[in-house]
Amino acid sequence: GSVNFEKFNFGKLLDEKNIGESTLLIDFKGVGFDSKNINSSLNAQIGSFNFNKYIYGNVYFRSSLNDEILKCSLKSSDKNFKAVMLGEINMKSSTNKYNFNSSINFADLNKLNLVKRDSVSIFKGDISLKSNGTSIDNLNGELNLNNSYYTNENKIFKIDDLKIVSHFDDLKNR
Repeated sequence: GSVNFEKFNFGKLLDEKNIGESTLLIDFKGVGFDSKNINSSLNAQIGSFNFNKYIYGNVYFRSSLNDEILKCSLKSSDKNFKAVMLGEINMKSSTNKYNFNSSINFADLNKLNLVKRDSVSIFKGDISLKSNGTSIDNLNGELNLNNSYYTNENKIFKIDDLKIVSHFDDLKNR
């Protein structure tokens, strides 16, 4: 099927004040209702998406759910957010496995209303997440930031490699 949203206020629907009116076209197809045998896909062309009082445009999202594996991709050609993101969530076992990779070519965090402390706030870089768990409280894995730059009005900060690791021992202590 297909659904076309014109200036639809998802924030009201979700009771989320940071989300405003959006215009998007969604195409979807699938079979099955049980998580073990569902086979579905969803493609969205996002003409405008209002988040945190910034309107994103030219965003494309694709996803598929098959055999308890959710795969998704996002490509943004917005003038202030140029990025490609790929992700996968494997839900086959009692602990979900997450694998996400993103390449952010340009993000003006100030214009996106994400950083207001710096009037110039530009980020470029690669981010990856490989982890497993069922919630933020028991997440094991690592977040990597590679070949990244943050620029403010005073300086360019280069981050060659930054790794954040979350690990639990046998007694469930971090």
